[in-house]
Parts: sequence; C-alpha cells; structure tokens
Amino acid sequence: LNNVTAIGTGAFASSAVQMIVPTQTLREIGDYAFASCSKLTAFALNDGLRSVGAYAFSDDAGIAWGDLTFPASLKTVGDYAFKDNTGMTSVTVPAAWETVSEGVFSGCMGLTSVTLEEGITAIGKYAFIDAQRLTAVTIPDSVTTMDEGAFAGCVALTDVTLSENTDSVPAYAFYGAPALSGITFPDSITTIGDFAFYGATSLASVDFNEVTEIGAHAFVGTALTTLDAAQVTAVGDYAFAGTSLTTVSLPAAETIGMYAFFNTQELASVSMDSVREIGEAAFYRAMKLTSVNLPNCEILGDAAFYHDALLESVTLPCVKEIGSYAFYHTKVTSLDLPATLEKVAPNAFTIKAFSSDDDSLP
Repeated sequence: LNNVTAIGTGAFASSAVQMIVPTQTLREIGDYAFASCSKLTAFALNDGLRSVGAYAFSDDAGIAWGDLTFPASLKTVGDYAFKDNTGMTSVTVPAAWETVSEGVFSGCMGLTSVTLEEGITAIGKYAFIDAQRLTAVTIPDSVTTMDEGAFAGCVALTDVTLSENTDSVPAYAFYGAPALSGITFPDSITTIGDFAFYGATSLASVDFNEVTEIGAHAFVGTALTTLDAAQVTAVGDYAFAGTSLTTVSLPAAETIGMYAFFNTQELASVSMDSVREIGEAAFYRAMKLTSVNLPNCEILGDAAFYHDALLESVTLPCVKEIGSYAFYHTKVTSLDLPATLEKVAPNAFTIKAFSSDDDSLP
C-alpha cells in the first residue's frame, strides 16, 4: 500500500486478502475496512496511523496480533473495531485514546492481559465482554465513567481493582464472571447497577463502604453469606435472590425491593432499623428466619414473609399498610397492631401451617 494515506469504508471487507503491510503514510482506516476477512493473518499498525474506524477489523479471528501495542500516533478507535479478534493475547490501551470505545475488544477470547494507562477517562459499554481468558484488570483512577457490560462474560476474571474516581458500578458490569471471588468498592462508589454481579458464583466477599443503592438482580447467584452495608438506603428487586446469606445488616436501608431476598434459605438474622417499605415477597422462602423487628416499617408488601417456615415473631410498631398473605406459611400466631395501621389487604392475616407440598404463591 505504497503512499496510501486512507483506506475507505468497507474497502476490503469480506475479501480473501491474506496480508496487509501498510507504509508509514497511512493515517486513517475506515469503518468496516477489513471486517470479516477470514483469511487475513497479518496486519501491522504503522507509526503515524491516527484513526481506526468502527468494526474496522471485526470478526478477523485469523490475525495473529499477539501482544498488541498501538502506535503513539493513534488517537481514535471506533466501536467494535477489534471485535472477535481471537489472535490477540495482550493489549495496552494508551492514555491518548481517553475513551475505550464500545465493544472494541468484545469477544477477544485469547486476551489474557489488559493494561489501561492512566489518562483513560471512560470505558464504553461491552468494551471487553466475553474476553474469556482475561484474569485481572486494574481500572486506573483517571477513569470517571464505565458503561454497562464492560467486563460481562469474563469467565476467568479473578481480580478487579476499581477506579477511586467513579461513582458507580454500571449495570451488567461483571455479569457472568464466575471466577471473581471478592471485591472492594472504593469510597467514591455509591451505586451498584442492575445485574452488576449476577452469576458471579464465587463472589463471597464484598466491602460495600459508601454504597447507598444496590440495583435489581445485582448479586443473584453469588456466594455471599454476610451482608453488612452501613450506608445502603435502597435495595433493588431480586438483588440478593437465591444467595446463601445467613445474616443481613442494613441499618440505613429505607426501601427493600420485591423478592430482594427471595429464596435465601440460610437467612437467620435480619437487622433493618430504618426500613420504611418492604416490597412484595421480599423475604419469600427465608427458611431459617425466626423473628424480625422492623421498628420503622410503614408498608409491608404482599407475601412479604411468605413461606418463612420458622418465623414466629414479627414486630411492626409503626406499620400503616399490610399486604395480602404477608405471613402465609409461617408460624406467626399473634401480631400487635399499632394505632398507625391504615390499610389491611384481603387475606393479610391468612395463616397456613407450613407444608412442603405447597410452596407457590396463592
């Protein structure tokens, strides 16, 4: 490609080209320029190259990039530029990029090492999704935003260090990362997005620090046994459903979403002194829970304690509303009703003795 300065959109897409050796004059590679070139095995990113377009090398599994270092001149790399490039083993993302584009290394299943230089400020959605051999990542403190699904499906990921200058872990960030065993949230992080750690089946240790909001389904399927989060004020729907939690301490929590602790069959202790609203079936099948004291709870949702087979004592001195079947399949036989009570749903106090043959909601 002597004297060529730019390769246009789709110029070699889906072609039978096997090797490209650009000269030092090349400055721009357009969108889809080499997309789906199944026979392409070698390409050199030359010094002086300034931009690589969206999907430029997508689905080029045959290129043996190996340990890829980008030329210092390269400032712009488009979305999904290297999608499904399985011949890439390590990559250093230079500070000059500033943003790691959406899906840029998605499906790079040979990638074992990623270095994000200080100076990167944003990580786009799905940037490293399904990088299935990636084992560790350190997100530099220069990063202030990370978009959803950035490291979803990274099944070998064991070690994550988060930026101390971002305020959230986005939705699906580490979805389906079963090797991840522990994580500490820096004080800057206040929000955990929906499905953020869903399916992180080895995750047994989490330091929540200053987190105030936990999204829906955020920790479903994790190995957590203790939840101690002093600053959390809101827990989303299904947030801890199906976990092995034995104790829950949420002293600042005000709202608990529906099914938040559904099927936590080892849960024996709950402390939520500030909670005001408990959603539908929030503690459905918390099988070892024997007593609950909710001194500030005003709204108790439908089936809130449904099928809590050992539950005998519930204290609700400020309750205003009690939902249907709130105590169904429990051992609760008496409940002091305060003067604050305003609304009682049909069948709110229907009590049925526990039976292993019937565990579905009425």
